[in-house]
Amino acid sequence: MPSGRLWRKFQTSKVSKTSEVTVTLFFRRAFKQLMDQKGWDAPDIVMEQQTINLP
Repeated sequence: MPSGRLWRKFQTSKVSKTSEVTVTLFFRRAFKQLMDQKGWDAPDIVMEQQTINLP
């Protein structure tokens, strides 16, 4: 199975005069389309999550 980068949109929230970005890295067992075809219902696993404050 080929590997590659998958990018998802992210959300920012305004906190006073700074912005806060939360980044989450998920592990997915297979491509979503393949999981749908096979009828697999395995949830994504959160590998890492970090919140970054931007000036």
